[in-house]
Amino acid sequence: MTEATIRANIKTLLEAVTNVGQVHDYERWASTYDVFLDRFRYDVGDQTQIRGWTITCTGMELENRPFQDAGDPTDAMFYLTYPYIIRGYFGVDDSEATEKSALLIVIEVLQALIEGRDSLGAGVQYVTMPVLDIYEYRVFGSALVHYAEISMNVESIATGATL
Repeated sequence: MTEATIRANIKTLLEAVTNVGQVHDYERWASTYDVFLDRFRYDVGDQTQIRGWTITCTGMELENRPFQDAGDPTDAMFYLTYPYIIRGYFGVDDSEATEKSALLIVIEVLQALIEGRDSLGAGVQYVTMPVLDIYEYRVFGSALVHYAEISMNVESIATGATL
């Protein structure tokens, strides 16, 4: 399973969460507040909010293991481990207690990732389950947001010389 396919499947899991916001399957860059807002603008009812996610792969570890019952000892299986960071951004509105509503969506995203672990593709599994590492306030440009960071490691099996 290719990294691009795994990433696309993670994106699909996130997009299935109600009112999750915009989901980008790569880390978005914004030089100004207006660009940031365009990347993460999301309408909930009659309100426009900052609400979105990015998915990034931060590396790749390769382990070569021989087949357990290989007829040809030169055959091998490659185990590829991809560390992913999934970042969430939610506009802050103290009068609406957005700290709590944003956290509920973060928990729903975690639940979707856990429940969807078998839909990432054939030969793909979690090495580490999704974990919420950071949930705090951050400032992007002039926007105060609730920021969430979920990490997980995904392992994919490739046979032969194809990664």
